[in-house]
Amino acid sequence: MFGIRYRKANPTDYVLHFSKGKLAHEGPGLAFFYFGPSATILSVPLASVNIPFVFTEPTADFQTLTVQGQLTYRIADPKRASATLDFTLDAQGRYSSDQYQKLPERLITACRRCCGARYRCSHCAPHWSAAMSLPRGFSTG
Repeated sequence: MFGIRYRKANPTDYVLHFSKGKLAHEGPGLAFFYFGPSATILSVPLASVNIPFVFTEPTADFQTLTVQGQLTYRIADPKRASATLDFTLDAQGRYSSDQYQKLPERLITACRRCCGARYRCSHCAPHWSAAMSLPRGFSTG
């Protein structure tokens, strides 16, 4: 009615509500009223996400190695994540783009790059442990 809407977020969602270009509300699991025509709402998921992966990599002696695992991530800085990816919600409460779904792809690509570099380099391969270390800036949750 008259453009006034109500938004109630899950406890595992970090909400950023912008009204007329200024940050009006922010925090996990917020519930608030807002004026729809002048508001932009971003919802960044804070829950841990598990991503299984399988890929093959050639080693330094040209053997094929299959790497299988599971990557678990959690967004630790929702403001920074919202500046990188589009977490904007439309009027129905759905994400306005599918850009947020590209995050798991990006993490698996970084994981593959990290693994590939270690297996192709004959100096690094003997020192690589079974527990893969993640590139700088990534954290496990």
